[in-house]
Amino acid sequence: MQGCTGIDNICRIVEAAINAGATTVNIPDTVGFCLPNQFGNIIAEVRNRVPNIDKAVISVHCHNDLGMATANSLTAVQKMVLAKLNVPSTALVNVQVIPHLKKW
Repeated sequence: MQGCTGIDNICRIVEAAINAGATTVNIPDTVGFCLPNQFGNIIAEVRNRVPNIDKAVISVHCHNDLGMATANSLTAVQKMVLAKLNVPSTALVNVQVIPHLKKW
């Protein structure tokens, strides 16, 4: 099982957005569909497969419909080196990741 959008499309769209000048790209789970390991794998794939990812900040936006927002966001953080965790409400969690740091 994966998110609603296939990883090939996610990587293609993220690369195109950065080429068009985006300095922040957001990988959302706005329906709370993914389990933490699935969402973490999406973030890891984006970092590994998008050749220009070092030119942008990766941000995630997770809804808590199924109670997975915090777990998914923390898993995303585990896939990165440094992140800023912002919890504005119980409904969602946002994570912005510093892109220029080395992969683990």
